[in-house]
Amino acid sequence: MSFGQWGEEQACAYLKQHGFRIVERNFRCRTGELDIVAKKDETLCFVEVKSRRSVMLGWPGEAVTAEKQRRIRSAAAFYMRRKPIWKEGVANLRMDVIEVLRCGERTYIRHTENAF
Repeated sequence: MSFGQWGEEQACAYLKQHGFRIVERNFRCRTGELDIVAKKDETLCFVEVKSRRSVMLGWPGEAVTAEKQRRIRSAAAFYMRRKPIWKEGVANLRMDVIEVLRCGERTYIRHTENAF
């Protein structure tokens, strides 16, 4: 398992602990990729996961650039055209970022709702 995959596993575990249901992982299309699609209550969240082993090059979330945000939005729009989300009681959509920082033996997770 790669470090990025490990970070996504940590993010999924975190979301589940906080009442989310994982709808899909690693959805790919020609316009981009969605790391995690999760649902809580009536909100469908498109979650970008960024993992790092240190903050020497910045916080993980800083890697979600304007271009990356554009690609995520495009992939989310494609996802919504392909999936019947209205059948699952979705009233709200949200773009979140989960940062996973692994420092030595400790793991830190920061969840930013409505990140962009």
